[in-house]
Amino acid sequence: MAFIKGKQLDSGTIDTRELKDLSVTTAKLAGTISASKIDLTDTFDFSSGTLTVATPTQDGHPATKLYVDGQLQGLDIKDSVVAATTAVMAVSASSSTTAQTIILADGDGGFDASNDTFTVDGISIANDGRVLIKDGINIDNVGLDQKVNGIYTVGNLTNNTLILTRSTDADTSAELSPGSFCFVEQGTDNGDSGFVASHDSNPTLGTDNITYTQFSGAGAVGAGDGLSKAGSTLSVNLDSDSGLAVSASGLKLDGTVLADSTSVTVASDSVLAVVGSATEELSITTLINAIAANGLTATNGALSVNVLSTGGLAHSSGDLIVQKPDTSLTSDATGLKVNLHADGSIAIKGTAGIAAPIMFGSDLSQNPTAAVSADATTTGLAITNTPASSGIVRVSVNGVSAEVGFGVKTKDCYFSGDAGSTARALGSIVATDVLFWNGSSSYALATDDLIDFVYASI
Repeated sequence: MAFIKGKQLDSGTIDTRELKDLSVTTAKLAGTISASKIDLTDTFDFSSGTLTVATPTQDGHPATKLYVDGQLQGLDIKDSVVAATTAVMAVSASSSTTAQTIILADGDGGFDASNDTFTVDGISIANDGRVLIKDGINIDNVGLDQKVNGIYTVGNLTNNTLILTRSTDADTSAELSPGSFCFVEQGTDNGDSGFVASHDSNPTLGTDNITYTQFSGAGAVGAGDGLSKAGSTLSVNLDSDSGLAVSASGLKLDGTVLADSTSVTVASDSVLAVVGSATEELSITTLINAIAANGLTATNGALSVNVLSTGGLAHSSGDLIVQKPDTSLTSDATGLKVNLHADGSIAIKGTAGIAAPIMFGSDLSQNPTAAVSADATTTGLAITNTPASSGIVRVSVNGVSAEVGFGVKTKDCYFSGDAGSTARALGSIVATDVLFWNGSSSYALATDDLIDFVYASI
């Protein structure tokens, strides 16, 4: 094969058809090929390769899809982390922090020096693994420190202490700007979630708080019936006058916001009741009918007491009262009472069908109107009520019984309705009959003697 030596080739004199395959190699292309020598106006296939470019800083710089996606979302996307903290990391006084590191002692923050492990959110993170500290740290209960938050790389796990160092893509103020985002790969609570820095400006490391909030999750959560959603927060919708309220400890019943007409979604004349194991809507009438039992009657939802017309009880203007046949029985605020006669006696009356009246009358502690020392002399004392025809009339003087002559004047005394001319028979004594005394056959009466009449009255 002949070689061209010492000759120059004019531009355009070599056609691609004249170059044998693989005859032009990288070693034969010395020097730099200027942009003017490369024509990219045709279509090129980069599907099997990866374009590696730096983060663009000027308008003409190329950009990766990751960078563009982050710009569209307003995010500064960082490399993913293995796991993220779920709560404040409580550690002992032997732990320490700097602007760039967190140093954990054995047993602090998930570090187990005996087993050479560091566990966060249920995930054991290996040496050089990345972790997001997003909830702050509390050393020896001094207080919450959120200046330490950020993305860290796990150091050597075989030492007695573990050093967490801010990762190289998140170890400057600019790299921890608002909107810096990282994806969490694993974890019981935070796995497959994304978190974004929510502080307002680029923080001064070691001085300013660095805060994170959840930006995305493994799946979208929607608000169902009775719930509402604002951002990533779900809330319970409370119907007005429902009797429900939210306190610091959770959902609770609150009678102050319970209205009669809207407390339950049932008719105004119904209530909800648990019958057996099921909740049922029951009308007031149904409830009243269920309550009615012996002695009670339910009519159109009204409960009444059954009262016999001859039972001694009655209804009066919706009240249950005791029937009082006459003024001998009365009542006041203290209850029922029996009225006594002026002499302290009481009259108890029966009704037809009672064999013997058990009502009693009396005229007690009476003084003769004048001294009596002769037969058939009036005492001036009259019987107040007509005795029962089948009853006895008893007369006593100073507590001693006197013998009454019924129809005869030969005894100690007798009752007369004709000024003493005749003695009344037992069944003929009537009210206002006067007692006459036979003083010569018994003993004389003085005006200070006490005479009692006791009898059954009609």
